[in-house]
Amino acid sequence: MLTDIFVRRYKDKPLWPTFTNSEQTLLVQVFRIFSEQICPYSADGKEPANALWSNLQSRISMELGRVSLSPLSQ
Repeated sequence: MLTDIFVRRYKDKPLWPTFTNSEQTLLVQVFRIFSEQICPYSADGKEPANALWSNLQSRISMELGRVSLSPLSQ
């Protein structure tokens, strides 16, 4: 499947004129709200949402042409 991924489409267009501590803080907060409040890896000790996170990691890393987004734990 050919996909025009975000990172390539906008590689020469900055998202922000500058990337300061404020922008970094915003990204961390958005990720934590999603990962901890909306779709936690494990909710209330029930079946973990690892299928969602594994699928997301797999798809993004494939689009970027990488085996993994970060080193996989052994």
